[in-house]
Amino acid sequence: MKRPRPFLLAVICVAALAVLAVLVLWPFPKARVFLDPSGMTVGTRFLPPAGFVRDEYEPGSFSAYVRDLPLESVGTPVRVFLSGNRGPYDSDGVLARPLLAASEQCADAAIRTRAEYLYAAGQFGSIRFEFNTGFVCDFATWSDGRRAVYADGAFSWVDDETCDASRASFERYLLFVFEWAYTGNLSRDCERVPLAELRAGDVFNRLGADGQLGHAVMVADVARDADGRVVFLLLQGNTVTVGGRYSGVNVHVPANPLSATGSPWFPAEDLPAIGFSADDLLRFS
Repeated sequence: MKRPRPFLLAVICVAALAVLAVLVLWPFPKARVFLDPSGMTVGTRFLPPAGFVRDEYEPGSFSAYVRDLPLESVGTPVRVFLSGNRGPYDSDGVLARPLLAASEQCADAAIRTRAEYLYAAGQFGSIRFEFNTGFVCDFATWSDGRRAVYADGAFSWVDDETCDASRASFERYLLFVFEWAYTGNLSRDCERVPLAELRAGDVFNRLGADGQLGHAVMVADVARDADGRVVFLLLQGNTVTVGGRYSGVNVHVPANPLSATGSPWFPAEDLPAIGFSADDLLRFS
């Protein structure tokens, strides 16, 4: 039996090393162990990191409502309202809630989520949002046959028999609120809470240099480990420009940009990297 020639052995060794290098260095897709594609709600699609357990919420609470928000199927793109095109965001969890208008943007996503919860619960008297002028736009007054208007630099109520508690009237109310509510308004409808008390439905609200325009995201779920470390999911709307006009995009669960696997879970220590701090945390009153 002939021995392998030295040249052939060298070729075999080089080939083996090449295969090994490919296996080690090639950027194969990372395991997406955080995702259950069969889950159709926030709480069933996204699995907590190993060692973390979801917080428990009272059934019927706002936190439980947010966690149970329905999602579109995995692979559904985040679309821009005005164009219908895919937006510049990737997400494994697009909220199954069509936008009402292009004006439904970041703060409006939080406002609408809160209002939808209260409307579904029949708590019309609690659906109220205060504008920068101090005017309180509440759905109880609206549904009683009066409509809020803005004229001559001030808000007021006028009689309108088309304003009632119907779904169509509620959506008209929301559109009016979207037109006048900004990230700067949220502090008027919320109270500050410490990060240690974080729960689904809370809002991180960062104001811009003008004290008004900024960015707001809602906490969609929270999990903790035995050492007290906290991770959370977010819900966000956002704004893009289409032909010189601002447009909202589908509300979605964003991925953590610092995660190598595209996980949507954010450790509390990642807040500064996404432009927020613990001082930005608010809770609807």
